[in-house]
Amino acid sequence: MRNCLLTLLLCLPGMASTAFYNGDPSLLGPNGGNFLDCANCRGSSVHIFDDLTLSVDYSITDLSGAWELLTANDTNIPTSAYWEIRSGIGQNNSGTLITSGTSSLSTSLIPGANVQGGGTGATYFRGTVSSLSINLSPGTYWMMIAPVLINNDETFLIGTNGANGVNSLLDGQSYVTGPYWPGMQNVGAYLQPFNGQSTYDFSYGALGAATAPEPRSLGMIMAGSVMLLMLCRGRRARRS
Repeated sequence: MRNCLLTLLLCLPGMASTAFYNGDPSLLGPNGGNFLDCANCRGSSVHIFDDLTLSVDYSITDLSGAWELLTANDTNIPTSAYWEIRSGIGQNNSGTLITSGTSSLSTSLIPGANVQGGGTGATYFRGTVSSLSINLSPGTYWMMIAPVLINNDETFLIGTNGANGVNSLLDGQSYVTGPYWPGMQNVGAYLQPFNGQSTYDFSYGALGAATAPEPRSLGMIMAGSVMLLMLCRGRRARRS
């Protein structure tokens, strides 16, 4: 009976899960590539926002991204980052700031062979800010993480083509703001004159716990819970 109840608890809302993962890092088109992104780039900040959509209430605990250092010296990987969640971003529209902060950045190296189009002479890593408590209702949001540089060794956020994504949103809608991009400027529109690439999405992710299931999912959970409890009682009756 105890094992059955444990299984039931794991099926209920509140368990940690991936709310959003836009896909594995890629330096190749149509959506991949990299773009300057850091909290203290060239005397100021460069922030890149990409969108995600939540279909249920979520409590976000972790935000992550993948970056490229244009050096093989991995001792310069940042250890902290500034992050934001906004809503309503568009061209020349900074939207509404929901929450922000500066947090420790835990990092892990990504072998160049695991980055589509990656190679030698650079350092690739995934960074995560954790222990957050961001409560979001269903809707579309914009997330951003900007690493704090070490020794002015600039970081470049890596794009994605959606491989292994979870609720990924490859719509070519990403925006940059910084000293060279007043307001909000579409990243793809900025890059297109230089390399013909007009869409851009980035390897961002968000982890957390759903705080309320969708109505259809709630019905399925309730029906499954009843069946599971009946099965558990049947097993217990056969043993007695």
